[in-house]
Parts: sequence; C-alpha cells; structure tokens
Amino acid sequence: MLKPRDRFLLLESLRPPDGYALSHAVGTSYSLDLLALLTVPLAFTFYDWEDQEGRIIKEPLALLESLRRFADRIILFCHAGAIKLPPPYQRLMAYLENCVVGVRPKKDEHIFHPKIWVLRFESVDGSVRYRFVCLTRNLTFDCSWDTVLTMEGDLEQRKNAFSQNHPLGNFISSLPGLAVGEISDRINSTIEIIQDEVRKVRFIPPGGIEDYQFWPLGLDTRYQWPYPDTNRPMLIMSPFLKSGCLSRLMESRDQVTLISRPDELAKLPLSTLQWFSNIYTLDDAAEMDTDQESQQAEPGLSGLHAKLVVMDDGWKARVYTGSANATDAAFGGNIEFVTELSGKKKDLGVDALLGKSADNEESLLNLLRTWQASDEHAVAEDSLQEKLERKLRGICSRLARHPLEVNILEHGTEYKLQIVSNKSFSIPDSFTISCWPGTLSGDSQLSVKGEKDLWAEFQPISLEAITGFIAFEVTLAEHGETCTKRFALNLPLRNAPKDRLKRLLASILKDREQVIKLIWLLLQDTGAASIGSLQAFTQGTSDQFVTDLSACFPVFEALIRSASSNPGRIADVQRLVWDLQRSREGADLIPEGLVGLCEILSEYAANQHA
Repeated sequence: MLKPRDRFLLLESLRPPDGYALSHAVGTSYSLDLLALLTVPLAFTFYDWEDQEGRIIKEPLALLESLRRFADRIILFCHAGAIKLPPPYQRLMAYLENCVVGVRPKKDEHIFHPKIWVLRFESVDGSVRYRFVCLTRNLTFDCSWDTVLTMEGDLEQRKNAFSQNHPLGNFISSLPGLAVGEISDRINSTIEIIQDEVRKVRFIPPGGIEDYQFWPLGLDTRYQWPYPDTNRPMLIMSPFLKSGCLSRLMESRDQVTLISRPDELAKLPLSTLQWFSNIYTLDDAAEMDTDQESQQAEPGLSGLHAKLVVMDDGWKARVYTGSANATDAAFGGNIEFVTELSGKKKDLGVDALLGKSADNEESLLNLLRTWQASDEHAVAEDSLQEKLERKLRGICSRLARHPLEVNILEHGTEYKLQIVSNKSFSIPDSFTISCWPGTLSGDSQLSVKGEKDLWAEFQPISLEAITGFIAFEVTLAEHGETCTKRFALNLPLRNAPKDRLKRLLASILKDREQVIKLIWLLLQDTGAASIGSLQAFTQGTSDQFVTDLSACFPVFEALIRSASSNPGRIADVQRLVWDLQRSREGADLIPEGLVGLCEILSEYAANQHA
C-alpha cells in the first residue's frame, strides 16, 4: 500500500550509505531550479541539512563546503530553456556552470522530461555501490504530491551484464548526444563509467517487489509503450491527460480508476470520461497538508503531480512509475523514463494502492474525493492566450538550440561580458527578446536583434558577476494580447579568469571567523558532519568568536589529530590556504600561524605514511 503520509525528502534519497562516499552522480530533470541544485551536494556532506518540513537549513558555509567537495562530481541534464531564472547576486552559482547540461529531443515540439538519478558510491576499501532513484518530480521546490522509487545494488565483478539493466545503461549512454552544446571530457568520461558499470549492478528492489524493468521512452522505437494489453483492473494516476493516450490505455478494459487534477478532467470530453468506473481528485484538505510557508516563499506547482499506472494481473500486479503522464506526447516523441515493478497483487494491486483492504486513515483513498462532470460539461477550445503560448514555446525552443557563447574581456580592474553568436537568429516582428547575466537583476536587461556576432554587451561588471547562466525574456504581442516567458540558458564561458573560483572564494569568506568555520568543516568526515554541530561549535567558542587559530582549540585539536588519522584532511586545508593566497584579499583572511602549521603537519603526515 502507498503510505501518503510517509514523507520522503529528495535529499534523503541521495544520502550516501553508511561507509560510502559519492564518486559520481548523474541526474535528469525537465525544469530546473538552480537553488535546488545548489542544495544537492548537502546530501553528500551533512546529515541534518533539512528540517522536518524539508526546508533547507540556511547555512551558507555548509553550501560552500559541499559545493567545493562535490560540484565536480555531479552532472544534471535538463531541458534546454527550462531553467528557472536564478536569483541575482548569487555568487555560488559559479560552481554549477560545469554541472548543468542543456539537452533537447530532435524535434522542437518534444521535450526532455525524465526525472532520475544514478548515484555511484565508493567505500574506503574500494567497493562500489549504485543507487537508482526514479522520481515523478523535477529538481525544483514545488510543493506537489509526488512519488520516489529507490533501488540499490553492488557493482559485481562479472563479464556479462544483467540484461534487464541494458535499457538504463543505454539511456545514460545517450544523454551526451542530446546536448545542445559542447560536452566536456569530464562529463563524457563520467558517462562512460556509469553506463558501463550500471549494467553489472544487481539492484535490490524494495520489499514486496519481485522484479523490475526499465523503460526509457523516446530514444528509439524499441521502448515506446510499456503497458501490456490485458482486460484486468487498472488505475491511472496522472496530473495531465489526453484522450488519445487514455483511449489506448483503456482498450479492452472495463474496470479502470482515474486520478487526476480537476482542471485536466474538465478538458476531457464526456465520451472519454464515461470509460472510467471511478474518477478521483486530490481532496482540498490533502493539498493543504503541503508546507504553506514554502509555497509562499517558492511559488510553483502544487497538488497532484505523481504519475502511476497500476495493473492487476491475476494474483500478480504491475506498477509503472516515472515521468510519463497519460498524454500523447509522453509516448509520441518526448524523452521519458518509467520503471516497471512487479509483485503480488495484495502488495501492489489497485486495491492495495488505494488502501481499500487496510481500512485505516493512512489510505490514499481517504485523501481523495469523487469527481463527476457537471451537466454543463463541455470541452473548451484553446484560448487566444494558449495559442500565443504555443507560438512562444516554438521560438524559445529555437533560441535554446542557437549557438551562443559568453565572452569575457578585461576592462580596467573590472570586466566586459559579451553574449555572442557565430550565426544570426531570425526574430519575427511580433516578438521581442532581451537578455542579461543571471547574476544581475532584470533591470540590466538589453534588447537583442539576433544579429551575427555581438548580441549584447554588459560593462563594467565585477568578477562576482561573471557567469555562464544568461537570463532571457521573450515576449509575443498579437491581437491585443501579450505572452512572456523568462528562462535561463547555461552558455559556454570563454576567456574567464582562470583563477576565478579561487578569487570568488575570498569574496564569499568575509572574515577570519568564516575561514575558521570552513576549516572546521573541512576536517569533518564526509556524511558525518552536522550543520547542527557547526552551529554548536560556533556558539560554543565565546560571545566574540575567536579568530586566532591557536586560541580556537577545537579546530587546532582537529588539525593535529588529522595529521595522523586522516592526512587527506590536512591536504584539503592546505589547498584552501593556497586558494586564498591567490589574492591579496584572500591572504588577509588566513588565520595567523595557519600557513606554517599546515607545512609542519603535511611533512609529519608524509613521514608517517611513507
């Protein structure tokens, strides 16, 4: 039975197993909130990064340290043109530029829509464990009802692969070929490792699941329709619906339950709605269970967003979960990912999912209400606004594919940021396009004509404002109506200062107190560090935080202990010192005595392990 009140947070599903640390992570999403991606490395570093409602604990140094450790181990593929505008003046975004890859299917009318993570963990003894996470939500702060499936397994030393893992391996292998821009050697190398090894992992499905099968959709004709044709009872849960797909699912069936959103059900003709034996929507009271404070702070999708198809099959049952809605596009060109689970009907069947056999308050059925079409039910024709939105999506798709780059030029003590292209971009008369660096506010936007070479130039800008994340605003005005879309693209960054991240580090660390806190974080074991313990360490020193390293005993003691027990931590601290020494501002932040102490401890550690 699905237990809807058992909350499972995304970062919790990414946390390494005991005794393991992350070596690589590959994720996919349709839309992307860069702030959400900023928090992902927290899952690999700290164990109390979220409060009970899933809100990220605001500790900038924890974000900085987790990004420094893990940003170069994460790759996130998302639909190009579906990145939410980043907040201005967010310097940490620079660490994400090499993580995010914009991808698109071959045809503009289709979208890249899968929502999975494949995580590779490695233990001290070199053993490798993989985790597969299949979600129905994007990497955003939406407060919607979704599902998550996780399976783990060890990499086995075998010559032949597990045949049922080939679809997953093939899907991972195909991702670089969908990119709209260049792919780095680091990303290609990581993808090659993951796609090869994941085929030799014996995944252990959750309790009650006897078998599984992976269904990547939209890459070729082999995996286009995962559902078998039977006349057994079925349940469809989907936030978005189309009659064509529902007709195909319903063929030869007469006991079908549908769960969706009221606005989507209202778009279906009565001839389609009459097929279903039961139609439900999420009860208004259930929607209020979502964190209202988070909704106010991060407006986004709410309500039902989970996607499930459940099929009874004699004493057995199948559950299909993943990104695919019950729409024609999901099975007609979109790139999607669905996982099929099979087991006993009493565990996975339609009645088990709804909780009919459990008769308790935890059942999904108690969170639903019956939906019926009104006597005046009629399918509305597309409004003018909806037609404009379709035209707008078309030009945004072209723009996301267009070859654009960010070029950086020195301008005295500051810089010029140029957005350039080696070919022109045709903009119809009814459209206007403007752009600006994502690190600046929208007030700095400049209109672009789409001409070859220089599109826009921003000057003077600071080192902190240099970014590859460029914000775009596209507006269509026709028939007295306007329609606007804002999004960001992660563009290749050319000629940026080579020591940019090291200089950014000094600008983020405001004083020696911040540096000592960061050193304390560096000395903590991966996965064992606690944001709460960082806060306790800060509060436990004194009313006036000690900025002299020798007087800050917890850090001094940890450095001495690490020299013999974990010399890698000393090397991490020494790298921090080197990075800070790259600039005068950074050098002034180094606590007195730290440079000499690191040299002594590094020499001691080298002799101990010689």
